[in-house]
This record gives sequence, structure tokens and C-alpha cells, in this order.
Amino acid sequence: MPKSDKLRSWYQNLIKKALKEGVVVERNTLYDFFLQPANECKANMSAACLPYCENDFWPGEAEKLLEKKDDNTSQKKETQVGRLLRVAKRDDRKGNLEDMLLVHKLGERMRTMKEDFIMLCLQQFCKHCHQPIVSGKCWVCTSCKNFHLCDKCHAEEQNTAPKDRHPATTKQKHAFQRREVEPLPETDDGDPTMESKYFDSRIDFLKHCQDNQYQFDTLRRAKHSTMMILYLLHDSACSACHHAMDQCLAWRCLVCLGCNFCDPCYKRSGQSLHIHELRQTGNNKTVHKDTLQDYFEALVHASRCFDPRNCSSQICITLKKLFFHGVRCEIRARNWGGCKKCVFMWKLLLGHSRDCIHAECLVPRCRDIKAYITEKNKLAGPVL
Repeated sequence: MPKSDKLRSWYQNLIKKALKEGVVVERNTLYDFFLQPANECKANMSAACLPYCENDFWPGEAEKLLEKKDDNTSQKKETQVGRLLRVAKRDDRKGNLEDMLLVHKLGERMRTMKEDFIMLCLQQFCKHCHQPIVSGKCWVCTSCKNFHLCDKCHAEEQNTAPKDRHPATTKQKHAFQRREVEPLPETDDGDPTMESKYFDSRIDFLKHCQDNQYQFDTLRRAKHSTMMILYLLHDSACSACHHAMDQCLAWRCLVCLGCNFCDPCYKRSGQSLHIHELRQTGNNKTVHKDTLQDYFEALVHASRCFDPRNCSSQICITLKKLFFHGVRCEIRARNWGGCKKCVFMWKLLLGHSRDCIHAECLVPRCRDIKAYITEKNKLAGPVL
């Protein structure tokens, strides 16, 4: 995986091009925009204002900070909040005290690595209320770069004392120029929405890239990995309803590459779905290559399936045959250099046992492997 400096340099090159073409209007960081805004910001920043993405860094850190919350008295909290407000040069105490402390602690955690949390503004934001200026009037400072005010904040600015106007740090005040902001056009994506379990979260996508050895450290590898990911996305979705489908029950065209239909659509329309003949994956020898995660999920299913003849999962039947082979094989794994089927079987069992949290797991040898790993960790001792 590329290091942080390498990734940041890639992003910087893309951002420079986006700024030049006008796709992005301003580059900032999550820390500077939300956690430590400018002195002239009059908005009450809270943790609810931060953009939330599943499995992102700051939601996990916020949960850890909330779990470690000490039993301070309310007076001590007010003292801490008062100190924070004085540092930020704000004298109002609107909002929840615990929320203010949480934002401050998040800022302390992210301050040393704030350059890694790049934030791009596709629209201009008001520097006072931190709201996007979508349409209407916009007031631009003639001296400062990227200093915009909405119509409401500009009216409040004119009613304040001259010493408190922009900029607050100098005696000479700047003038504002009025501009009309054109509303953004409606974007209607003509392409249908496609679903895939590999794109539900960032962790799932990274795990999928690691399992299939997709790399992005060079332009050549990035192009290849991108094409393979797009192929997987289109190949794992139904060509009729564009929803994710079970690969074991998929109906595929033998002529057209990437033309796949889910089982419900085929039962509803039959062969009229496509001009060519459709065959189900289970009846075709060219079975789609399943990922390691699919095998882990099928391993749990196969351990609970007691009627393999009537089971519709092709991987379940494959795993049943694999374990039947493992019982009768005379070559065995032999330190990963023996029978390939046995080696694959033991790799599946080891991979499942490392992540399994069920004490009464029905997967063969799962409890034995977990006991062996626990005993091995005890003998190794704590890591200093």
C-alpha cells in the first residue's frame, strides 16, 4: 500500500487540476474548516456539523473519547469550555458543553495529521455562518482571497461597530463587492443505480482490493485495477434490474460478455430477457470466480446445511466435497507443500477461525484452532 506522503502528492496533483478547471472552488482541511475555524467564524461548530462517512477516522475517535469520558463536575466542564472560548476569541456559550469539549479533543487528535484530511469545497461558503452559498446574492472581499459572505451575514456585518468589521485584526477595513450567484443546474444521472456488497463501506472495498491484489501505486496498475473493479461491478449486477445478484443463481449469456440476469428476473420474463440463450451459472462450467469472503460466508452456511442435494448454493456443495476429500486424502497439507485441495481447505479454516467470535461455532476444527491460537499467544507473552 502506498504511504501517506505518496497518497497526498497524488491528491494534490488532482486538486490542482480541479482548481484550474473550476470544478473545485477552494481547498481546505477538515481541521481548519470545522475543528479550528478562523477567528471571524460566528457559527457554533459541533460534532454534528462534521461530514460523516461510515468507518471513517473521526467517528471512531469520537466513540473512543466518549467511552473514556471522565466524571468531571459541571463546574469543571464550564471552566474548560470557558478556556476554549477565550482561546477561540468567542464569548458566547451557546450549545452543549460536552459537545464543545468533544470537538476540542477531536481537534487535538487530528492537529498533527490535519494535512491528511483534505476537504474540497465545490461551492463557496460564508465565512461567518459556514453555510454554502447556493443562490442569491454573494458579497466578496476585494482584498482577501476566497472570503465570501452571504446576504444575511453581510447585512449583520454592516450593522456592527466599525472596529468589529472585516478584517477584525487590522484598523483598515476591506470593502465588499456584490455578486449574483447562479443556482446550480439539476443533475439527473441517466445511469441506473448499481448495488454491490464490495462498495458498502471503505473497509469492504479495501479488503476486496487486498484479496484480489488490486494496487494503485503506479498508473499502469491503477488502470488495470480500476478496469477490474468496474468489470466486477457490472458483472455482479443484474443487467435488467441492476441490483446485486447471487452468483450461484445467475443466468448468463454465452455470447455477450457481461450480460447477466438474476434469478427473479429470469423467472419473471424467461428467455425473453435476451436475444441469445441464457444458462444458469450452476449448470455452466465457466463458473464465476468467487472471492475469499464468499468462501468464508459459504463455510458457515455449509456447516449448518444438512441437505446438500437440495441446496441451491454451488459453493456449499463444493465445500462439502472439499471436506470429504480432506478426510480421505493421504497426502494432506504437509506444511503447505502437499495436496493443493487440503492446503486451500486449511487456509479457509484458519482465516475463518481468526475472525470467528462464536464460542459454539459449528465450522469443523474452528474451536480447536481458536484454542491453539490462544495457547500460542499465552506462550509468546505480552508484547513490550
